This record gives sequence, C-alpha cells and structure tokens, in this order.
Amino acid sequence: MSNFTEKQQKDLAYFKSNLQNFLENKLLLNKYIVISDGEIQISSDTLENALNFAVENYRPGDYIIQQVIDESKIVSFIKAAIV
Repeated sequence: MSNFTEKQQKDLAYFKSNLQNFLENKLLLNKYIVISDGEIQISSDTLENALNFAVENYRPGDYIIQQVIDESKIVSFIKAAIV
C-alpha cells in the first residue's frame, strides 16, 4: 500500500504521463518541479527551493516534488563497479 495521498497519486500520474514533454522542454530539464492539482506550480534549480516553496504554500499531502531527468541516462557507478 502506498504512503501517497490520492491527490499525490494523481499528481504523480500527471508527472509520469507528461515526463517526455517535460524532458523536451529546455526550461524544465533537470529542474525540480512542484506539482499540485495536476499542474506545475514552480520549477527550481534546487530541491531546497522547491521544498521551501511547497511547504510555504501547500499542506502536506497536497503536492509532490519531482526532478525532470531522464533516469535511463543516469550512470550507475555501483553497477559499473560490480560488473
């Protein structure tokens, strides 16, 4: 069972379904985005700024924060070291 609220699950589904578009947007690439009500509320260069914005403007459970990054391009150093 998920620890996410129903609202957060909907926001996460929005993020996942739009990730490819976000990755193609140079203004969002590698940014941390705060999503609430199925919309990007802010994008930030740092997780700290995104979190501060979210905490100041939303109640817990009313938002998610995601980084717009292509996880398939992340180098896994641990895996590379083992192989």
